[in-house]
Amino acid sequence: MLLVIIYGGAFGLLLLLWLAGRDRWNSWLARKFVRERFKNPRMGMLTTDEVKTEGRSEAFTPSDWQQSFQTTKTPVQFVGIGPKAHVESFGVDVVVNPLEEHYAETDLANQARLKELTDFVRRGGVIVATGGLPFFWILDSAQLSRGKRGFTGAFLSMYREIASAPKVLVQGHDPRLASLLDTWLSKAFGVTTTLGDSREVKLRIVDDEYFRDLLPKDNDVTVSEFRAPVRCDSREAKLIPVVKADWRFGPSLEYTLECYPIAGVRYGIGYLVIFALRLGKENKELVFNVMQRILRKLKEKGRLD
Repeated sequence: MLLVIIYGGAFGLLLLLWLAGRDRWNSWLARKFVRERFKNPRMGMLTTDEVKTEGRSEAFTPSDWQQSFQTTKTPVQFVGIGPKAHVESFGVDVVVNPLEEHYAETDLANQARLKELTDFVRRGGVIVATGGLPFFWILDSAQLSRGKRGFTGAFLSMYREIASAPKVLVQGHDPRLASLLDTWLSKAFGVTTTLGDSREVKLRIVDDEYFRDLLPKDNDVTVSEFRAPVRCDSREAKLIPVVKADWRFGPSLEYTLECYPIAGVRYGIGYLVIFALRLGKENKELVFNVMQRILRKLKEKGRLD
């Protein structure tokens, strides 16, 4: 009887210790998984099968992206992921979308590719998005040349009065108008961004051992910020600034908020990396340095934060 009590007590103590440290244990396993995955990451790029579409930048082409990932030790080969393909079937670890705020959707009614990309991040993949709000404008993968077919922002509400019932308003929406606040970025990751037009901002460093020497010593780097993350409201995600800047707004630009033109968002055990700026050839070195540091940190630390 005494042995039963002793063994039972010992088992109960071990169970309590395991429960107390379960989150730490899971976190350790997740970091180990990510470190192994990014020892030699496989790269993918969303393509349009040579169809010229909206969002395709001539200032920063897919070739520029590929060069941004090159290292002298390990040449990087990109796998093209066509507009109708399933991302998971290619076995890649990083997916770059070179179409700025646009993406090719395989299922307009259900936004299947958007859901697939969200799951890809949650399970440990990295998605790199550029040029503003990630995956905001929808292209139909079956008819890419037709241009925008919708958006992932919520429809804006509107009201109209019923002629037969004065003072009674009926709520509806205008499919031509979209919210910049209630988007895929905000719904899936809880991230809100700057609004308004693109504007020049001066970058500042963040206090992180991998990124604090990212900018030149004179720290005089100016970029054209557009829809940069401002904060993350989700308990399931975390915003990780890579660089920061002051975003001015108001009638006379008298108000200032801190924004993050380059940032990562942790969701699950993966990351969405956002370049919220207008990329040009002059930004190639910056993109190269950011991506090399991100991949190195994931390889060595297993996480960005």
